Amino acid sequence: MILECCYTLPERPGVYYFYDKNDILLYIGKSKNIRKRVLSHFYNHDETKRHAELIKQTAHIDFICTAGELGALLLESAEIKSRQPIYNRRLRKHQNLYSWVLNDDFMPILYRVDDIADDEISVGLYQSQIRAKQWLLKLAEKNELCTKVLGLESTHRGCCFNYQLKRCRGACCGDETIASHNQRLIQAFEHYALIAWPWQSAIAIVEEDPRYECKAFHIINQWRYLGSVTHLHDMPSGPLPRFSRDSYQILIRYLQYKKINIIELV
Repeated sequence: MILECCYTLPERPGVYYFYDKNDILLYIGKSKNIRKRVLSHFYNHDETKRHAELIKQTAHIDFICTAGELGALLLESAEIKSRQPIYNRRLRKHQNLYSWVLNDDFMPILYRVDDIADDEISVGLYQSQIRAKQWLLKLAEKNELCTKVLGLESTHRGCCFNYQLKRCRGACCGDETIASHNQRLIQAFEHYALIAWPWQSAIAIVEEDPRYECKAFHIINQWRYLGSVTHLHDMPSGPLPRFSRDSYQILIRYLQYKKINIIELV
């Protein structure tokens, strides 16, 4: 019965929802072709035990059509975080994300992304402070930066440990000037810096599906997805949602490789 219903699903971009017999939400997915993607769940010959259990429990499928692939990607990410389906692991929880910011003394300071000022340049997105520090240690080693100067090593006397292993150019003991070290630090950070929000305010990314005469305005501000509307006068209001690494990466990829219509909202 459930498989027969799959053939009635639209062949359009959007988000689909798997529910069990008690209407408990099991899974949220997205696709450029809802029907094709949902059917692939039922004809997956290499399915894992977990996936087989999902299909076994699925009793009802719902969907929301979007104006295109971007709308499906953004909606899926937001819905998983908001509704936390049982079988979605990767995107399901709102997590604190951390990023490095260089202070005026060129010292890397770790901040929660939501606490970073709009005009500050930050580096990296990490799900924990431990992962952030591990990344900085690897960056220091790769670029022969000094862990002592960076505040990652608490030694008060002598050179840092990496200097003894010839992985530091000696800013800790006078072999390299602090100015030179700081310049190399800046260059190393630039490669990983988050792209600053390039607009003065929120924007609407216009997405259209001419075949179905469908048009949507995806409202974005500071890389946060506020929602999608069919008319700009229905713009969502309220405070900015928490920063989402998934939405940021979706938008960066889309803006880099797609020719899109953007309306800046003043």
